Amino acid sequence: MTALGLQDKHDTEKGFPKEYNGEKLLAYYCIKKELSDLVKKHKNAKILVTGHSLGGALAVLFTSLLVMHEEQEILDRISWVMTFGQPRVGDATFGNTMVSVLGDKYTRMVYRHDIVPRIPFEIPVIHFKHSGTCISYSNRFHGKFNEIDRLD
Repeated sequence: MTALGLQDKHDTEKGFPKEYNGEKLLAYYCIKKELSDLVKKHKNAKILVTGHSLGGALAVLFTSLLVMHEEQEILDRISWVMTFGQPRVGDATFGNTMVSVLGDKYTRMVYRHDIVPRIPFEIPVIHFKHSGTCISYSNRFHGKFNEIDRLD
């Protein structure tokens, strides 16, 4: 979350305030402003939020911040959140919220032998869960993907 501009890891309101007026340029606020300007300028523009591995986690977390800040003008333009090899980033409540907002516009592509999508590992005291639609593939691409329903 620090990569996006987390201000205070102990307080969500202070951690990511809706508006930021500090001197330091922070990724979330810079990208949010640029997207806001672009959707106003280009009325038919669509947004694809994507990333690989840690970048996939950041793509989902960035989108979740847009949800938290009720950036509806930007959220309405997101056509797809597509990640590749994304690790788990939230619990079941987080996942259900993302699915309720994005519906079928959140997809994860996963290679079955990739360890990154399996972390943090599933152990009873850690409640990280995947959400969205998962498309997995098992080996070299031969023109077929298997779609897996969202994991609850």
